[in-house]
Amino acid sequence: TIKYMKQYLVNFSIKLVVITLFVTSLFGCSKKLEQSNDNGWNDLTKEQQEFWNSFDSNIIFQKEHVKFPLTIETPTYEEVDENNYKSYWIYDDSEPTVLSYEYKDNENFNIIKRGADNGIRVTYIFEKENDEWHLVYVLDESN
Repeated sequence: TIKYMKQYLVNFSIKLVVITLFVTSLFGCSKKLEQSNDNGWNDLTKEQQEFWNSFDSNIIFQKEHVKFPLTIETPTYEEVDENNYKSYWIYDDSEPTVLSYEYKDNENFNIIKRGADNGIRVTYIFEKENDEWHLVYVLDESN
């Protein structure tokens, strides 16, 4: 029973990441928010903005720019390898969310997805390595 519960939580967390990425790309939330600096968009470098626009809108590009094993920190910390990473995208648009952008430096930035009174808070951490950007870590603090 514990084995099945652990597997369920792993699968649920993977789906949550996939859902979050897909919903953002499907509905172009980041595109809509780019107009305002109050969400941090203008703090990102042009290179970071261009990378995010590609990552946000191209599912193949997304998968190519995830560093495996991808660590997803949830209450049940886990790692996802390339074989467990879903190449199909399931989404649930029933929960309203907003993106904000957090510039760290020229080699790091974060995308933070927050729900509107629904407990969603997920931070996607991107790093530049060997002149390429990758999603390297996901911190899911949703409740």
